[in-house]
Amino acid sequence: MAVGEASTSARGEPSAVGGDGEAPRNDKSAPKFWLDAYTDRVANIHARSDCVCLCDVFGDFDKRLVVVDGSQKKLKLWKGTTLEAELKLVDNPVALCSVYGDNSKRRIPALCVAAGPHIYIYRNLRAYYKFTLPDLEFSDREKGIWADLAQNKVSIEDACDQLVVLREEGPKGCVLSQRSNQLIAMSISAEEREIDGFVARCKGQPVLEQTAITCICSIAKSVQEEASQENLLVGTENAKLHVIDPVKNFEIIQTIDLPSPPVQLAATGAISVEYKVAVLGRDGKVYTVSDGHLTPHVLDLDAHPISIISSNKFVAVGCMNKTIYFYNLLGGLVHNIYLPDYLTCMERFSTEHHANMILVGLKNGEIRLYNEIMLCSVTRIAESIRAMKFGRFGREDNTLVVTTSSGALDIKILARAAKLNPSAATSKLLQEQVPEQDVPLSIPKKTRVYVEQTKREREKASEMHKGFQRDLCKLRLSTARAYVKTITTGQGLIWSSNEASVIINASVFGLGPDFKLEFTLENNGLKALHDLRATITFTSKGLKLEKSQFNISTLLPSVQYSFTTNLRCTSSMGAEEQQLKVLISRQESCVPILSAVVKLPAVEQEDDSDQLQADFGSSHHGVNSNADMLVMG
Repeated sequence: MAVGEASTSARGEPSAVGGDGEAPRNDKSAPKFWLDAYTDRVANIHARSDCVCLCDVFGDFDKRLVVVDGSQKKLKLWKGTTLEAELKLVDNPVALCSVYGDNSKRRIPALCVAAGPHIYIYRNLRAYYKFTLPDLEFSDREKGIWADLAQNKVSIEDACDQLVVLREEGPKGCVLSQRSNQLIAMSISAEEREIDGFVARCKGQPVLEQTAITCICSIAKSVQEEASQENLLVGTENAKLHVIDPVKNFEIIQTIDLPSPPVQLAATGAISVEYKVAVLGRDGKVYTVSDGHLTPHVLDLDAHPISIISSNKFVAVGCMNKTIYFYNLLGGLVHNIYLPDYLTCMERFSTEHHANMILVGLKNGEIRLYNEIMLCSVTRIAESIRAMKFGRFGREDNTLVVTTSSGALDIKILARAAKLNPSAATSKLLQEQVPEQDVPLSIPKKTRVYVEQTKREREKASEMHKGFQRDLCKLRLSTARAYVKTITTGQGLIWSSNEASVIINASVFGLGPDFKLEFTLENNGLKALHDLRATITFTSKGLKLEKSQFNISTLLPSVQYSFTTNLRCTSSMGAEEQQLKVLISRQESCVPILSAVVKLPAVEQEDDSDQLQADFGSSHHGVNSNADMLVMG
């Protein structure tokens, strides 16, 4: 069965929303938004959207499906529903795209497979060219240090010290090679013989390293038309964005420095006219490159991004918090969309009359089509979606290729009767999802008091504002006076000066009548305090303290000092008599510098026998028994 023909039986379990609303799964009379063309449950495809491409490989106007599978290191080619060819790859692929490099009469694109530091180019499904990124350049001082090590002019310890100083130079530091960083790490933890062996292996070898490619994409060179000349954008692990011209034997014509290594690119425009590239960085931010320059507009997202799509009107970023954020070209947030499940991939949906729509794949198997913020359709398949690619496949213009988490291949065709107008497609959905929009709000009626108050506010607005400002100033003045009084009289829990800052915390333990009072002092300043005194005061005559004064010789910074004493309640007390004050003052002064107030819990009054037993410590069991009297100081 060809891809251009729609199957009459549903493969998988699709469910679509289109046309006049949501179509029930069992209602065969309702029009479908997507037609099931082909399903292969054993296709064994394990690739992301970056490794899937729809391309006219042989220039016969019959676009094929090209997939590079990293788990199998293979390039697979489908013509319609038939697996036409398989090629073995040298390394694990990172990304795949097609570019048109020449203006010949027979337009045959080049398949670009990125793997490691290389880009393998195929034409007519044959190996054509291998492009390799240039080696990383390091400073001459680092090369000189390794040259001195090779000639034994400097010891290994001195070389490590020089490399550490070189790495920390400048506001952002100097980028060292991997061997230099490894030598610095080994000098800290490794044994001496291991370090000597590592240095011996590196002697005589040049300080050269290769970076790795992280992402690639194509962009128009001068005209944004199908099969027109294109350039290649390549993101690397060392935070570079290269613009490569296939016509000039894949020469790097421009390089842009990025703050973070790119993981995904979304480009619009043309290189020779005006272009913008939205760069998804590994640090979770989105950067914008405009006409070869990095713009100051940085999108700082609420969650880690998963996928990005760019158009002439907006930049859409799907994140791990089940949300898609839409930004304008200047970096301002326009709106966002909340999804029912986690997002796995996004794909741009572009037709002849609709260019600003996006396809969203979810973990629960839903495929959602949005016209900016408006939902146009919802289709469900049986498994979680891994990758999507929309475009011309075979001789069918609007084809959606979907791969699932199990490796299945599902191909769908946009129905010709499908309505992409969001107002018609989502009106019923919005009514079903938000029934509260038709319920009027219960707003109270305007009373006579409300009308009179409103009239008074209009007529005497100036007087009311002046009165409010006057009362506010009085409140601020009273607050400031109370704060100054608290500081000067030592009634606060914190005291600070130019020398130190002291914090006091006091607490009482016990249920009564015996209690334990504990207070702590902590100096949070930089200097030590000397010759302090702690005094415990109370107004009740029914309290007996074991110790009421403590001489504190020194309070060292960042050290917590604890002081304890026992107390007894011998009679019932009122609410005001249940308070204790812990006062901290200097030895030469009687004015406290800080204080703490502790409230004792309520104590029941004891009878005479209990009081006698508490006073003497034990009851009399005989004539010869010894009674130990508790003496309170």
